[in-house]
Amino acid sequence: MAAGERGNMISAMTRKEFSEKYDACTRSGSPREVGIFLVAVVAVIAPTFFLADFIEGRYGPTFSNIFLLLMMFLLLGLIVAITTWIRARLVKRFGLMCPTCGCGLIDKERRRKALVTGHCPKCRSKMFDEEPFSPRSGYLDREEFKAKLTAGMRRNNRETIRLLIILFAAMIACAATANYFQRLIDRGGLDWVTPTGWRKFAGLMLGMVCVVAVGVFILAFRGKFKVPASQPCPECGRSIAGVAGKIAIKTGICIYCGCRLFEEPSSDKA
Repeated sequence: MAAGERGNMISAMTRKEFSEKYDACTRSGSPREVGIFLVAVVAVIAPTFFLADFIEGRYGPTFSNIFLLLMMFLLLGLIVAITTWIRARLVKRFGLMCPTCGCGLIDKERRRKALVTGHCPKCRSKMFDEEPFSPRSGYLDREEFKAKLTAGMRRNNRETIRLLIILFAAMIACAATANYFQRLIDRGGLDWVTPTGWRKFAGLMLGMVCVVAVGVFILAFRGKFKVPASQPCPECGRSIAGVAGKIAIKTGICIYCGCRLFEEPSSDKA
């Protein structure tokens, strides 16, 4: 094979190498990209409502409302474009792609499918070419692992129920607040608030929502919202819970590094 052809190929990775690159990607921080993201959002939101006031004063409220609608779509498109650009940079920087078709695997769902099946979610080619190996720090106890996995799933279910209760309570509170303001408006209690004031208030709320959304996106990408481990892998130390835990019970293999978790894999049992 020619040197130039070899240079254009993407080298295959082991599961452990792939997981280490993904961890390095989530720890990278990318402050420059995040800064660009926030500056771009603020640069669109800040002048929008001042320009809307100018357009309303000169051309009427209809043109002002059309302008606000167009700017909202522009903001959404800008967020999507910058997010796509950041992902493309990270895929190239850390080599998180299929060695056959070059499909980016930085997306959480694509990464999960690649680790679970061992194949590229796009071209279905084999991603990892390696044999399971024994952990250096010793095997796990299968029954103890099953018990901890079951307890962890129950704990997560309880946390999910609590979260749903909080969201339901928040919805009720928002409905009650909206009803209160509607009655206040019907009684003329907010007649002193001008349309300009309402637009500035709406702009402030939109800006806060965008900042919170960006913050949640960054925290999720950096792996801050993790399912608690039933028991960490003895080789790579990663959380083996959820789908990874179920596959570990079935195959006896850690999907993140490929090591054998139990002394006798479940597939070898009589």
